[in-house]
Amino acid sequence: MFKKLRNFLVGWLGALVIGVIGLTLRMRVRDDSETLAHLESLPPVIFAFWHNRMVMMPYFYRRYFTGRKVVCMVSTSQDGEMIARVLAHFGMESARGSSSRRGREAYRALVENLKRGWDVAITPDGPRGPRYKAHPGVAGLASFSESA
Repeated sequence: MFKKLRNFLVGWLGALVIGVIGLTLRMRVRDDSETLAHLESLPPVIFAFWHNRMVMMPYFYRRYFTGRKVVCMVSTSQDGEMIARVLAHFGMESARGSSSRRGREAYRALVENLKRGWDVAITPDGPRGPRYKAHPGVAGLASFSESA
């Protein structure tokens, strides 16, 4: 009971805090290829961001990629459950798995969603690191997106 209540509250409060922080940020996006101007015709996008930079990702995605569907790879841990709840408040889906548990299932879900035309989001360095060193999963997803 306590875990369910905690996850509910963390999801709700986490989304609120991220939203408030987002409103106070002055963001500048450099979009030389004018990607944001052509969102309707844009094929599925793979968002890769470092694990220690994931807090504002939901806000950024919802602000600049409105009207698109996205699924994020999220750990099956209790921390992952809280993250999935926050993402849900931003209208984002979660594929639950990590490099140590249920990773193959989550990876397959990401590939399936790419083929359905959804964007996917993943942290290429993962929670265990090494920090800022991409694991091969993102490159593999990119190869699947070519055939989607």
